[in-house]
Amino acid sequence: MRAKSVQRDDRSKERLSLPYLSLRSFAKKLGIPWAEVVDRYPADNRCQICGRTQLEAAPTGRAVRLALDHCHETGRLRGFLCSLCNSGLGHLGDSPERLQAAIKYLRASAPRQPVSHALHPDQLTIPTQHEDGEA
Repeated sequence: MRAKSVQRDDRSKERLSLPYLSLRSFAKKLGIPWAEVVDRYPADNRCQICGRTQLEAAPTGRAVRLALDHCHETGRLRGFLCSLCNSGLGHLGDSPERLQAAIKYLRASAPRQPVSHALHPDQLTIPTQHEDGEA
């Protein structure tokens, strides 16, 4: 009998944690059923874009759960993302066209081959200053 009450207390504490309450209240505000959130939340706690956990993506430990990503037009649940990927989509206006343009830009500006800026010691020339001030 005592074990059941201890288990119940542990779950109650989890349900009262700030990350849990904020996720639940956000889902409720969007009209997303809590059962759908629980069912679709990744079991491995990894972002559905980059595959990192929230702690790997934002190692400050400030955010302990993935963000609930939703369509801003319909309010439907799209998935769960780390804060960096969620912010990235938001900054691009959740626009597939802008995201494709960003990908095109990055691919076009990426170096084709590694560039070495280091000079070999034989290529270094050090100007010397003469007594009359000329180099």
